[in-house]
Amino acid sequence: AHGSDATLAYHGGSRSSFSLNLSGSGFVGGTATEPTENPVTNDEADGSVAVVQGNEQEQVGPDCTVNFCENDLASGFLQKYKINVPEGQNAANCEGCSITMELIFEGEAWLSIAFSEDGKMIGSEAVIGIPGSIPQKYMLGGYDVSVIQLMPEEQQTLTDASITATNGQTIMKFTKLMSEPGEIEILFGDNEFLWAHGSDATLAYHGGSRSSFSLNLSGSGFVGGTATEPTENPVTNDEADGSVAVVQGNEQEQVGPDCTVNFC
Repeated sequence: AHGSDATLAYHGGSRSSFSLNLSGSGFVGGTATEPTENPVTNDEADGSVAVVQGNEQEQVGPDCTVNFCENDLASGFLQKYKINVPEGQNAANCEGCSITMELIFEGEAWLSIAFSEDGKMIGSEAVIGIPGSIPQKYMLGGYDVSVIQLMPEEQQTLTDASITATNGQTIMKFTKLMSEPGEIEILFGDNEFLWAHGSDATLAYHGGSRSSFSLNLSGSGFVGGTATEPTENPVTNDEADGSVAVVQGNEQEQVGPDCTVNFC
C-alpha cells in the first residue's frame, strides 16, 4: 500500500495483496480495488487455474480437478493424475477428496508410487502393483523386500485398482483418499513422492529404477529425475548463473533464479 502524500491515512485503492515464492520461482500479483473472498477460481473452458488478485486474475497452470495432469517420471514411465472433489467441497480445503492415478510403464514389471514426508523411502507409504494381482497399500520399512509390509486389511481402501501387463506395457490404476487416518496426507499443493519399478513381475530390489520427486497437485509444477544413488544434498546453488538446481539422484534441473546469490 501507499498513500497520496506523506501523511498516514486511508490508502483508497492504492493497495493489493500478492503471492511471492522467495526461492525465485514466481510472482503473482495485481492491482486491487475491492477485496476478494475467493482467491482461486477454475476456468473450465481450458482447464486452467486462475489466481485472483483484487479484480484481476492470472492463469498459472492446468486445473487437475477438471482434466488429468501428466508427469514424465522417467524415460518410458508416465504418471497421470486427477483430483476428485465432492460436490460442495473445494480442492484446497476438502473433506473426502480423492486422487486417481495412472502409471504407464514401457515394459512388463511391478510398479510403485509412494507418499513421503521427507522424500526418503524408509517411513513412506506406497501403492505397489504386481501384474497378476490387485494393487495394494504398503509400509516401506527399509530397502529389503522383507520389510516392505502390507498394510492391514482395514487400510486397504483403494478403489478401481488394477494393473495389467500386455504387449510390453504395464498400466497401473487406482483411486485413493487424500486424507486417511494414521496415514501420510496427500495435499492439494506441494507433496513428496517416490516412484520405483522392477525389471519383471516379481517384487524384488529395484536397483537404480527409482527416484524421489516433488509434485504440486494443483498443477503448478513438477521437479523430478531418475536416480541411481541417493543424494544427501537435494538443493545446490550454481553461482555461475545464479540459478537454483534441484537435484534428483545424479541429475539436476534449473528451476529459477537463486535469490541467495543475486537480487530478485
